[in-house]
Amino acid sequence: MKLNLFITIFSILLLSSCIEGASPRGQSNSVKDGGKSSARVPVPFNTGKNNSYSNGYGLHHYVNEYKEAHLEHTGRAALISSIRIKMVSNAQMKSNFKETYSGVCFGGLRDIWINQEHWDKKDDFERRSLIFHEYGHCHLRRDHNSARYNGHKLSLLHPYVSWPMYERYTWEYDEELFTGNSLHLKQVL
Repeated sequence: MKLNLFITIFSILLLSSCIEGASPRGQSNSVKDGGKSSARVPVPFNTGKNNSYSNGYGLHHYVNEYKEAHLEHTGRAALISSIRIKMVSNAQMKSNFKETYSGVCFGGLRDIWINQEHWDKKDDFERRSLIFHEYGHCHLRRDHNSARYNGHKLSLLHPYVSWPMYERYTWEYDEELFTGNSLHLKQVL
């Protein structure tokens, strides 16, 4: 009985995410683009008001991956339905934040904007890391972490998200993100 209730609640939480925006207000935590590009066949997905094209999965896929990883690493469901995500243009990002970030968490940690132009150039792991990074600010309330170990970035909350080590050591970087513990990451770097 309790297992069925848990599965039902978990399923509802997985399916709930909001893709709507709000105007900027308050401080921001931003991610600068590393500039990596990936060539893929465009797949349409809805980004809110406009239909757009992407070269991979849409936002919901990565939001659901975040929820699953949070549950795996913490044993608790990620309560993130109040955090709004919106795709915006380079121009929108620049007019509100004076730079063209790949993503930004702002509005009292309740709004995430993702730069559509940067998103379209990212591969799946870069997209995943960007969504996880922004939720690291808005949901986990963590600041940037520029720490390095053996020359490698020691946190997914490093200000420059685009890097290949995340794909190789996904579990270890996720463990550091959700628990703050970099021991497993240090063992593989």
